Amino acid sequence: MKSVLRERPLGKMSKQSVYLATIQIITRLKHLHGMGFVHNDLKPENILIGKHDPQNMYLIDFGLSCSFNEDDGKTHKEKKFINNFSGNIMFASLNSCRGNTKSRRDDIQSVFYIMISLLNDNTLPWDKLYRNYKKRGEVFKDYLMSRLNIKYSKMVYKMLDADLRPIFKKAFTLTFEEEPPYDEII
Repeated sequence: MKSVLRERPLGKMSKQSVYLATIQIITRLKHLHGMGFVHNDLKPENILIGKHDPQNMYLIDFGLSCSFNEDDGKTHKEKKFINNFSGNIMFASLNSCRGNTKSRRDDIQSVFYIMISLLNDNTLPWDKLYRNYKKRGEVFKDYLMSRLNIKYSKMVYKMLDADLRPIFKKAFTLTFEEEPPYDEII
């Protein structure tokens, strides 16, 4: 997806293209989640656009994927504090930033961050914060804690069109074990 953005005028996708891409990504996640796995590393670099058919989107890099079910394949794992961040910090859910185990809601929330970034000149409210921490070599944990600040959640909410806000709210109020309402989100 990143290479496509570089080829576009001003490095942007149209709103319609972003929405269509988001729908496809959520559809792919529904399938992945149906197999009992979360991706756990969603970012534009891990989303490919079909070479011969640019209407098709593909998820790649399942190196951080993990099962959200217990060994029986039916029971959802319990939420645990593991104090271990994995994934891409720019698009990580707040649950991930808190160092918890991942579930389906984390993938859905990451998709929303990607969509919001694409709709807003490839930026999120914490871009500058991240660059500053990275530049000064600050402790990663301090950056994560800064991301949890409620002001950033409010800023993200305001970056969305009014018609998307109820869907965003639904995605960000999912419980840990809850199956996302994929069709409703789409």
